[in-house]
Amino acid sequence: MKLLGFGYSSFAQIQAALVQADENVQLKLQDGSYVSFLKTSVSQFDAGDFVL
Repeated sequence: MKLLGFGYSSFAQIQAALVQADENVQLKLQDGSYVSFLKTSVSQFDAGDFVL
């Protein structure tokens, strides 16, 4: 997922913004909105999943 221009500069920042919500994961963006990843878990994400 491309996150260019969203204010993230490291995967650690993205990890801190990932929240498990039942069977889905939500990524809280710095403007307060969310991106939802359906039927997944936080542990499934790694740095290679995101382009900063």
